[in-house]
Amino acid sequence: VLKMEAERLNSLRLSQGSLDKEKEVVKEERRLRTDNNPNEFFEPLMELVFAEHSYRRPVIGSMKDLEDMSLEDCQKFYESYYAPNNAILILAGNFETGKAKKWIKKYYGALKPSKIKSRPVYEEPVQKKARHIKLKRAIHAPTLVFAYPGPKAGEDAGFSLEILNRALTAGESSRLHQLLVYKHKLALTVGGFYYSLQEKGVFLVYMILAPGGNMQKKRQRVKQLFLTEIKKIRQNAVDEKELLKSSRAIMSDYVRSVKTLSGKANSLSHNEAFLGDYRELFRDLGRYELVTKDTIKKSANQYLLPEKSSLVELLPL
Repeated sequence: VLKMEAERLNSLRLSQGSLDKEKEVVKEERRLRTDNNPNEFFEPLMELVFAEHSYRRPVIGSMKDLEDMSLEDCQKFYESYYAPNNAILILAGNFETGKAKKWIKKYYGALKPSKIKSRPVYEEPVQKKARHIKLKRAIHAPTLVFAYPGPKAGEDAGFSLEILNRALTAGESSRLHQLLVYKHKLALTVGGFYYSLQEKGVFLVYMILAPGGNMQKKRQRVKQLFLTEIKKIRQNAVDEKELLKSSRAIMSDYVRSVKTLSGKANSLSHNEAFLGDYRELFRDLGRYELVTKDTIKKSANQYLLPEKSSLVELLPL
């Protein structure tokens, strides 16, 4: 495997035939996940949340990007970025360390580094006004998606926002599920997550409304209840029971995720690539334990402000 990966890093053969074939695979993936998925809201949401940052553009690219991609583009990208000084090698499993190091030196030692261009810095302007778009889709009931820009990966506020999002949206006992699904019967389901990225973060909550009745009034009521609940969080944070339950659930998921070899490798490489230090893997549980009602309240008052909100409404045709 080391020999194969080293060859791919150093002498990959690109041809027009293989490119054309793979482009069709990726285009079909895009159709399946995005273009032909009426419930897909993530792309328009990211485009709304980020006015300038490259996060507003999907990694998979648009269909036009895929159509226009040339063999020369791929070769240039490969020569620019596929280099040992731009790679992270993670080994996980039952191997002898001494032998593994010898193999790594044998297959990777002779590979030459490249001059890696520094990535452009995208300065996202401060959002001073709430953003809102409506999209017509072939769906049965409206979906409302609220998002707020958050801190970059590794910052303390991100841990607070992740626990808060869990308290609001995770499971039937979560605050928004109890409020919108059970108490007022306005929504079929509520969900959300904190999307932690290297340079920014996104606090996201979505609500799929229950069918029937006056949909315009129902949408307005759901928006009002959601924004009121966020205001309550800014004023009073969450209660101790919500904090404890959410933080324990996140920490439990975290521990489970690194029980497998694949989980260990993914977490090590994620921390090395995102934060520049694989050892952050061993510090995260302690960071979650430091989250308190006060840190959640502080983070909410810094990031979950009305003027920083973005709202995508998916509406039935």
